[in-house]
Amino acid sequence: MRHMEGVATAWDALAKSWTAMQGEVGDGNQQWIINPALFALAGEVRGQRVLDAACGGGHIARELAQRGAGVTAIDISPRMIEIAKAHPESQALRVQYVVGSVTEMPEFADGSFDLVVSSMALMNVPEMGRAFAEFARVLRGGGRLVFSLPHPCYPRREGSRGVSHEGGDGEWYLDYYQVSDYLNEATEPVPLPDENDELHPVPTIHRTLTSYVGTMVRSGFVLDGLIEPQPPDTSEAKAELGMGWWEANRRIPYYLVVRARKL
Repeated sequence: MRHMEGVATAWDALAKSWTAMQGEVGDGNQQWIINPALFALAGEVRGQRVLDAACGGGHIARELAQRGAGVTAIDISPRMIEIAKAHPESQALRVQYVVGSVTEMPEFADGSFDLVVSSMALMNVPEMGRAFAEFARVLRGGGRLVFSLPHPCYPRREGSRGVSHEGGDGEWYLDYYQVSDYLNEATEPVPLPDENDELHPVPTIHRTLTSYVGTMVRSGFVLDGLIEPQPPDTSEAKAELGMGWWEANRRIPYYLVVRARKL
């Protein structure tokens, strides 16, 4: 797991601040944009064996368990797993937590799971091919993989940015998104603050859609679902996301959710 050491170090340092920001069900982006699409593609999970791959603080794992799945969750950060384990619902729901890398999961036998879910994590995995290969190995034949990502077509990198204007309500509204150097795949660390506002760079890899889909297919999957999610047209979503961010996500997909089936 040496290639994942930088990822583990960063998320250990950020575990407390990140899980506090995520809250019980994820932040506003997850609650109103990402998670509804993720669970729609996951479908009925009652009675299924599910792996939450790169589980973070465990809010996806808890939701899966609440929906009746038998859930195992793995994360590279020991501190994240410690926080997830300590959550009262994790204990009541009997979620099983494991410290480990999604690129090497010897803890799990071949065909152990019916479904693998990985939310907002693969962009932090340097060896994506090894992760997809492990997902395929631990899934039964016909099992499904569902994952979410920042949309690769709108990279968060130098030279790519949203061009916005300030509205009369004080919100910033997106005019358009400027994309630069999309085909150049590279690691560009994203600095995130801990609870003391000290910044920790999280290794983050920009990849093209070709890389994600091609690697997935070569690993033995067939694409069978895709959503570019947008927030609902509700007062609650507008209030939590803010009108500027809500409106931007109604026009440009900042996230991508994919479902694949193991052949």
